[in-house]
Amino acid sequence: MKIKKIKGFLLVEAIISLVITLFCLIMLTNLLSLFKQYRQVEHYGNELVLSYVQLNNFIESSNYIEIDQKESNSRKVIFKREEDGKTTNYVLEYYNSSMLRLTASQGGHIPLLMNVKQSSFDIDNQKLKVRIVEQKNGESEWFFDLTSKNKPINDELEKNDKK
Repeated sequence: MKIKKIKGFLLVEAIISLVITLFCLIMLTNLLSLFKQYRQVEHYGNELVLSYVQLNNFIESSNYIEIDQKESNSRKVIFKREEDGKTTNYVLEYYNSSMLRLTASQGGHIPLLMNVKQSSFDIDNQKLKVRIVEQKNGESEWFFDLTSKNKPINDELEKNDKK
């Protein structure tokens, strides 16, 4: 009588496969905990840069924009922006002791930066300096030059610029 050999797992093979599976599960758990920690860390530098880019895009997307120097002060800056022949006022301000925002005269606002401890604005002609004291990460300064976005006062100045 012939005895057939039945092929199957040995006990050692089963233990090795369980160890490999356990090792993969431990690695997956550690990887997921790293992602969770990454999401909890505040990436304030990225928010600061994004806010600067948003304000810069607002300025650069206009053919004509200027700072209203009479109404602006160290707490708010008023921009006069011309769009499709219509002038609209926008206000950049430190709001509610924690936010830097841009509002339009028609209503609504764009929160540019949250968690701001203090902010001030310096205006020199059509140059703007925004000083921001962040709640956790120190201080930052933004600089914007709006002189290239302004219209000449009259036609003679425009002719002189062309010459």
